[in-house]
This record gives sequence, C-alpha cells and structure tokens, in this order.
Amino acid sequence: MTTTDMAAPEVPGAASTVLVLGGGTHLPRALRGHGLRVVYGGVLGEFTEAHRGVCDEALLLSASDEDEWVRRATALHALRPLGAVVTVRERFLIAAARINDALGLGGNSLETVRCLKDKALMRERLAMGHSGSAVASRLLEHVDDFDEFVSKFGLPCVVKPRDGSGSQGILMVRDRAGAREARTRVAAAPGALLVEEFLAGPEFSVETFTTEGRHRVLAVTEKFVGENSVEIGHLVPARLSDGDRATVSAAVTEFLDFVGLTEGPGHTEVILTAAGARVVESHNRPGGDGIVDLVRHSVGVDVRDLLAAQVAGVPIADQGAAVGAAATWFLTAAPGKVTETSGWEAVGSLPGIVAASQEVRVGDTVAPLRGSHDRCGSVTAVAPSPDEALSAARSAAEAITIRTVGHLPARNTLTSRFLNSALGRTPVWPQSPDPERLRLVQDGFENRFLSRPVFLEADEVEQLERDLNGIVTLLFSLPERLFDGDLHAFASAVGLRPEQASLVLSTRTAPPARIGRADLYHDGSGFRLLEFNLSSALGGLQLAELNRLMLKDRGLAEFAATEDLDFPDVAALLAALIVGAAGPHQAAGRATPTVAVMDWPAGYSRTEPFLRTFAEMLRHHGIDAFPCHTGQMDVREGRVVVDGRSIDLVYRFFTLGELTADPASLAEAQRLLGVLARHDVTVLSPLQTSMYGNKRALALLHDQRYRDAFEPAERALVDRLVPWTHDVRDDKIRVGRVAEDLLAHCRDRRADLVLKPAHGLGGTGTVLGRNVTDAEWGRLLDGALGSPHVVQELVAAEPEFFVDPVSAEPVPLVLNWGAFLIGQRYGGSFIRGLPERSADVISFSNGASSACAFHRSE
Repeated sequence: MTTTDMAAPEVPGAASTVLVLGGGTHLPRALRGHGLRVVYGGVLGEFTEAHRGVCDEALLLSASDEDEWVRRATALHALRPLGAVVTVRERFLIAAARINDALGLGGNSLETVRCLKDKALMRERLAMGHSGSAVASRLLEHVDDFDEFVSKFGLPCVVKPRDGSGSQGILMVRDRAGAREARTRVAAAPGALLVEEFLAGPEFSVETFTTEGRHRVLAVTEKFVGENSVEIGHLVPARLSDGDRATVSAAVTEFLDFVGLTEGPGHTEVILTAAGARVVESHNRPGGDGIVDLVRHSVGVDVRDLLAAQVAGVPIADQGAAVGAAATWFLTAAPGKVTETSGWEAVGSLPGIVAASQEVRVGDTVAPLRGSHDRCGSVTAVAPSPDEALSAARSAAEAITIRTVGHLPARNTLTSRFLNSALGRTPVWPQSPDPERLRLVQDGFENRFLSRPVFLEADEVEQLERDLNGIVTLLFSLPERLFDGDLHAFASAVGLRPEQASLVLSTRTAPPARIGRADLYHDGSGFRLLEFNLSSALGGLQLAELNRLMLKDRGLAEFAATEDLDFPDVAALLAALIVGAAGPHQAAGRATPTVAVMDWPAGYSRTEPFLRTFAEMLRHHGIDAFPCHTGQMDVREGRVVVDGRSIDLVYRFFTLGELTADPASLAEAQRLLGVLARHDVTVLSPLQTSMYGNKRALALLHDQRYRDAFEPAERALVDRLVPWTHDVRDDKIRVGRVAEDLLAHCRDRRADLVLKPAHGLGGTGTVLGRNVTDAEWGRLLDGALGSPHVVQELVAAEPEFFVDPVSAEPVPLVLNWGAFLIGQRYGGSFIRGLPERSADVISFSNGASSACAFHRSE
C-alpha cells in the first residue's frame, strides 16, 4: 500500500472525507467542488498526475483485493472518519458496498449490490418474485445442466459469465458446434457460467439515478450489436415510440424497486421482446462505453455530477428538457497485425463529430471480436435528431481505414505478440550455443527441439500452481477420507498387488513428498490434467538448462527482457527440498548432505549418463551428489555407504515396478529398504508416493461413490481440471439422472474415450477409442477387467503454431505440458509436441520434439 498526502487544505467535519475507488478524475473533481476531501483508492499504476491534481490523498494497493480494501479502509476510517465510499467502476462495486456496510456508512445494501453483480443470483431472485422480468436461466454446475436446459428450452440460447461485463465471454449458442463449445466451457469452469433463454428483439439500456428509492430515468440508449454479441454502437435517445419508451422505463424502475436499489446511478440492459421488456442485466454504476458522455450531450446531465451532489447532501435539480442527440460508433477490423491506420485526423473536422478515440496503431495486433476490449476505436457525434447523430457517427467511422494482415491465433496475448512479431516467423536457436550446455540438453531431450519456447502469463502460472497443489492435497487425503486411514485398502483400490502394497507401506512418511510432473493438455479454455506422475524418478530435470540455452538467441533474449520473462530452476527447487529432507538425518560435521542419486542395477547402464548430469546440477546448488545403483550400497561402521562414501539421503530413480518385477527383485528391495530405514537414511521421494501418482487415484476423485466426501470447491476443481476418469470395472454409474452400466456406457462413447493402464508410463498401452472399431473397443474393455486400467474422457488439445524449420511456414502442433511441482512450487514446464495428425500419444517414443516454457514475472 502507498498513501500519499497531497497536502490540500483540510476540510472541517468528520463526514467531509469521501473514499473514491477507481475511475477517472471527473468524480473527484465534482466532489471537491462541493467542498469535500477526496481520498482516491486504486491500484498501483492507475493513479496519474491528473488524479494528483484533483485528489487530496491516495490509498493504493498492488491488486484489487476486496478483503484488503476493507481492512485498509477501516484503518483509514479510524484515523480520518469517512463520510462515504463511492465508485463508478465495475470491479470496485462489491468492495465499496462491503466497506460502507462494515463502517455503517449507508448506501445501497451489500445484498442489493451482490444481486446486481451476480447474474445467477439476480435470475434466481427474479424467478422467485418478479415474474415481469423473469427469464428462463440456469447456473451451469455441470455439463448435464446445459444439456437439460437445451432439452427443455431449445436453441438458440446464451451462455455468459455469472459475473461479467463489457460483452466479455458471451457465447451465442445456435447450433451443435456452439453447443460443443458451451459444454467445453462448462466443464472447464463449473459454476462460473449461466445459460439463459434467447430473447429476440432490439436491445436498449436505461440510464437512471436513484434518490431515497425514487428512480429517475435520465435516458434510454439504443444499442447496436455485432459479432459475438459485442456492442458496436450506442444512440441517445433511443428511437422508440412513446409507448415502447414507457414500457422499457417501467420495466426498469420496477426491477430496481424489486432488487432494492436506494441511491446512485444505474445502468440496466433490456431487450424489448414481442412479449414485453425483459431485463438482461443491471449495474449500480453509470453506463460504460462513453454512454455517460452521450447522456450529457443529449440531455445536459452528467450522472457523475449527480452522484457528487448526492454524496455532498446537495439537492438535485429536476432534469431539464433534451437538448439533442448523440451517438458513438465503434471501429472493428479483421484479426491480425495492423499495417495501416488513417483518416483519424480528418474525422475531427467532420460536422457534428465531438470525439474520436484511436485504440490501435501500426504494429498492434487486433484480436477476434469477442469483447469490448477487442474494438479498434470509436467516434462520437452530436446532432439535433437521433437519425442525424447516428448517420454522422457511422459516416465518420467509414472514413477511417484500418488494415491488418492475418495473424496467427494464440493461447494468450504474450504468445500472440511473439508469433505476430518478426521473431515469431523464424526458428529460435542460438547461433553459437555453449557446447557443454548443448550436449546436456541434447542428451536429455532426444536432440529434437521445437522451433520456439512456449509462454505463460503470470496469472496462468499462479492458477496452475494453485490447481496442481489442490489436486495433490486431494490425492494425499484419499486414504483418510475414503478408507478411514486404511492405507492397505487404499493401495488395493488403486491397483497395487499385495506384495507391492506391503513393500510400499513397509516404510512410511507423513506427509509424502510433493515431487511430481503433471501431464496436461490445454483445450483452449484451460489446462486439463491427464495424469500426475508423483515420483522423484522424473525425466526432463535438465529443463532450466534448455531455458538458458534458448536465451542465447539474441532475438529471444530481447523479447524476454522486454516482456519481463522468467523461468524456474527445477534443480534448484529440488536442492532446497533435499536439504530440508536430509537435515535431521545428516551426518554431524557436514555442511551439506551427501546424496546418492540411485537407480536399479538392471537399467543403470542406460540411465547413468542422465543421473550423472543430474548429480552435477545438484552440485551447482551446494549438494554433494553422485550417481549410483542399489547394488553398490553397503553398511560400514553403522553408516550406509556407496563405494566407500557414507550417504545422508537417497534420491530415488528406481521404481516400484522394478522392485517387484520378480521374487528375487522383491527380496532385494525388502532388504534394501530395511537397511535404509534401520540406518535412518531418507529416501526421496518414498515409494509411498507411487500410490498417489496412480491413474486410479485420479479416478477416485471422480468416483460417484465418494463425491460427497469432497467439498463443493474441491469437486469444482476436479471437474474443471481433471477430465472424467473411471477405473474399468463391472459396475453401474450415474449419467445425468439415469443409472447405466459402466462398460455399456464406455462402448457407446468409444470415440470420446481413452483406455489406459493404471500404472503405465510414456503412453505405453494407451488406446484412443476413435482409432479402433466397436468390436475391438469392446474386446479391449473386456480385457481391461483383468488388470488395473482406467477410461478417461478424450481431451481435444488446442494446437499452437510453430515455424517449420524447413518451409518457414507456421504449422499447428499439439502439446503435452509436463508441469513440475516441487514442494509447493511450480518448477517449469517440459513441453513435448507433435503435428495434429500424429498426436494421439505425445511422447519421445512417438517422435515428439521438446521445448521449455517462459512466464511473465509478476
């Protein structure tokens, strides 16, 4: 937080200080005009020199955190009592209401503001008691909710965020393709979306101001809607008959009465259907998109001035007669990179034009039109009549030229900027790579590399880290939640043989180590977790060395510096974890632990080069590490030694499958683990983690027998992140509200499912139902009953574009994101990619190439 006192003259009276959350300078200036002291509350970077000139003080936070705003405002109130907290910005509405409620400052109730903010809550309230504005709707907690709504009300329908504005995220579902996209969105964000019946008719918004529960209609705005329901024009006053204007106005004032709005501005969107006016959504703030200015030009009233007068307790004069009409028309362009923009200077001299706002310039990228932020600019005109104002605005917009060249679609804006820059048209690779680092990454990544790294926004990294930790926490809780703490029952449920369970549970740790790599696809709306390899025996641990190698490419280095890109070092994170795990068991007198990077003898000749490289990386971080296999281990003078060196910790690369491959291996494994346990040598990660990294453990998260064992937020996380996964067994499942035979259900959904061994690695044994016949699929399912297998919903990954090194043309590749989780930290992403036509299983054995990931720093 930063508090800056502007040293303005003190205004006497405890109620003379107003906290204004967000927004521009008009409202603070108007409040000051009434003799009030103004504290501007906003986010760092949004407080400008212009604000400094009209505010007395600034309370600035690094993010719009509601809880933090309540705490800070409460502390400020204790020092300098506040008379009111106001805002004209959507994202601060709840925070302002919470502060007013906490401090007893009056204003609209928190319940009213939440009802207006949350569209699902608003629809629920209207359905219960206000039939005049009721619209058929449903909160989408599950894909079945969408299907049932469509079955009842049909298409078209509208899917929208329950808490959104600016036309963002609205999906008009008209056909099967739209329904598929809607289902994907619901699966990725259960509980965050709302489906509503389609309302046919012209759209308007009603701009109001309320005093002591009395609502004044300042103006009715006529709206023009373009692609994806994005607004592309506004006209004040709307061209309505007196009767229709009265109908629309009455619908809004009745609605505001119903929700309990008692004061301040209102912006309510309405569709005039053949059956009457229906409220679409409403906000206790002025209309955005410059509607405030259109009302001022046409009616002679600025709603921000009304709000300032209301806060100051000054009587508000009656509204005068209309003085004319005003219209704004927004410019759009084809998606792509802007190569020309012209005509802006000329439109300023056209009759009636009072404002022109240019939002894109040469070199900028125009995104597909999905929300108001994707528009390219606007022009505003005033005229004596609505038709004249609209014609002048549209004519001025037509006089402006914006040309683009097609751009490549991208998962996020950071990737888009890279792809649509000169750098994105050529492969990224250093001209003179460091030979030693080059050898290291060539050995570790099969010497096959994609033509560029991938990019994550800072919020994507935060979300991914939070989600992966959430899933691991759920997996680690399964024995207690589902089996009353019986670890043997849990081991059996995930498919471990009795001898494997006994070996795994012969030495226990609590809690198990958080070391793993999640394999994920990105389906265009978010990441989906295919499996979680919770183990220390992981490939790709040289990942940070690939990042460092790539940064020797001058173009990428400049891009990384400009975009403030960073990457985690998985070896450094592991070194810190090792120090913590070895600490209590470390030999006296050692500054750092001695670590045996240990594999099983049978595979050691193949893995030894990698283990040696990994040990070298650990030594760079202060760990005395060396490669070995279990056959080199011995006990001397009460210490476990390897080739004469006593060790404090074993970093495990041997697997449960190797230890239990045959009776001789099992006997040796029992001896080995017994020796390590008796001599207090930590094994990282312990074999116990093998139970939690099993695909059948993921299936338990979806198992309908146990759904009630999880909290709603936990179920929402699982539904969003983990595709439907079920162990193959002869059983019944619930589909919607109907019980079906599991195997019959899987046979019917063959093209949408994948069959996997519960313990498989590298895609071995994985079969996509779409690649086999019905008969083959049935035989495979029947065969899977005899050994641990799962069926999983097929995730359609959204391809990303990479430059083909030969043709220099962009080609779409499907990516497997191997996201490391070390401790509780995101450890980087090991990327493997293949062309769409051969991307059924993305692995090195199938010819995949690799890449690393960079992310934007906070």
